[in-house]
Amino acid sequence: MMPSSQPAPTNWAALISVLLAGISMSMHVGKVPPAVSLVSSELEMSLIASGWLLSLFALLGAGTGSGVGRLVDRLGQKRTLIFGLSCTVLGSAAGSFAPASSLLLASRALEGIGFVAVVVAAPALIFRECQPKDHRLAFGLWSTWMPAGAASMMALSPLLLAAGGWRANWQVSAGLTLLALLAALFLVSPDPELHSNRPRGRLRNLLAMPAPWILAASFCFYSMAFQTVFGFLPSYLAVEQHLEPALAARLTALAILANVAGNLSAAWFIRHRLARWQVILIASLVMGLSAFGVFSADLSLPLRYGLCLAFSAVGGVIPAIIFIAVPLFAPTPAHVGAMGGMIVQGLSIGQLAGPPILAFLVHGAGSWAAAPYFIALLCLIVLALSLGLRAIERLR
Repeated sequence: MMPSSQPAPTNWAALISVLLAGISMSMHVGKVPPAVSLVSSELEMSLIASGWLLSLFALLGAGTGSGVGRLVDRLGQKRTLIFGLSCTVLGSAAGSFAPASSLLLASRALEGIGFVAVVVAAPALIFRECQPKDHRLAFGLWSTWMPAGAASMMALSPLLLAAGGWRANWQVSAGLTLLALLAALFLVSPDPELHSNRPRGRLRNLLAMPAPWILAASFCFYSMAFQTVFGFLPSYLAVEQHLEPALAARLTALAILANVAGNLSAAWFIRHRLARWQVILIASLVMGLSAFGVFSADLSLPLRYGLCLAFSAVGGVIPAIIFIAVPLFAPTPAHVGAMGGMIVQGLSIGQLAGPPILAFLVHGAGSWAAAPYFIALLCLIVLALSLGLRAIERLR
């Protein structure tokens, strides 16, 4: 009897556990904004320290994403995933007992190391655990990790803050990440044994190709636009529109959750023969136009919020398309982790840079009138990058 050449079936249990790991990571992103005022008051944190608490994840991702991607390919995807989940559990649990801001920031740095490890290892694990025919669906599902977790935690935070203060946010998110860690331990297939002659993806090979740069840059400017809108939306609704802070937080969480609809629809567009560059172009155009309505003083609040939902939902196809494109443009399977690292680095740079730039522009203009022009410019850059992707897609 000849051995079967059929590939192993898609390990859907493993893929769901990887998705849960990613969602648990984004909960650690979403737990901070609703709690930062309570943390600052209790631990007497300065404004600068509070800023570090909010931006440390993005800073670590911006500085280490590509390097971590290379390590994932060398050390093994499951090992990196388990390491990352463990760091985040320990960091969040320790942070919940921190008596001083310095210890809280140290624990937050440990969480951030785990965050980067998990979100870089996950795409490579998904690639490994599923058949090529399932890549579109699997990567489309994976793209929901950030909005699903962050929005869920923002929606849950008012209850937790009322029941146990900011430390409850840290403890609950640590507990949920622990569950994700246990699921990954039992459901994800073991890594192959480490061998010196195992194929490895060299980062310099990716850096010599245009497609990884275009995908990473597209994610950078998309996340810059998205984070700019939703980072300021709660305060914008509360201060400019005179809504209760709790209602502003819930509306923001709902709008972020709308991003999942776009994430899940990306594979459908590709299946109906829209090219990847076309989907990104259309979505970036809708986002740019919607931004003018979101910040327009001439429109009613319900209409502006509806445009905010459209901005989020339509924009959600962009990260999904980018993740779906990773297996297509990675030169070998050994490069998937490194390419995922480049994309996470782009995501983190965008999250880190967007809000301070908008704050500077709004402060200089004395109003929010500059906001839609800045966001539209970012979307225009994504649109231009999609045309670069068009040229590459036509060569394949």
